[in-house]
Amino acid sequence: IGGYAFELELREGKTAWRTSRAFEVEESGPPQGREYEQMLEALSYIAENPEVEAMRNKSAAEQGAAWDAFWRRRDPTPDTPRNEYQIEFFRRLRYADQHFLGFGPGWRSDMGRAYIRYGPPDQIEQRQPTASQPGLEVWYYNQPYRRLVFSDREGFGRFTLLNPQGE
Repeated sequence: IGGYAFELELREGKTAWRTSRAFEVEESGPPQGREYEQMLEALSYIAENPEVEAMRNKSAAEQGAAWDAFWRRRDPTPDTPRNEYQIEFFRRLRYADQHFLGFGPGWRSDMGRAYIRYGPPDQIEQRQPTASQPGLEVWYYNQPYRRLVFSDREGFGRFTLLNPQGE
């Protein structure tokens, strides 16, 4: 799932022809094996624990059906071929992985988890570090109102959530 470019080059002697096309993959079917377990961790950001545990307890043969049922329940427009909620989830997951630092994938960071769960904040306030205070980033959401405060305690751009009750 994501954006890709297909490039083709044909060489004949000293002559070369090249073309490329961009395309998006919006759905690739259910993950399998380790990837399935990893995706359940990410799904826990948007799903209830019993729902994720039920999917975790499925046999390999049942996982594909559980995956499809999970997304079918969240499809805002079930009469269309696209599941906009699923597409948006994977867009947020990719964005979090690419933009937020952590000790692992960006989607596992506090900022990544918040971004996946709530989407892009309506407003961001950045406070530069001082001698007595680490750098802060405050995310504001308007509907419903949320204020998430992240701190860069180490000074390396790894922000941790200070007010978990804001979630």
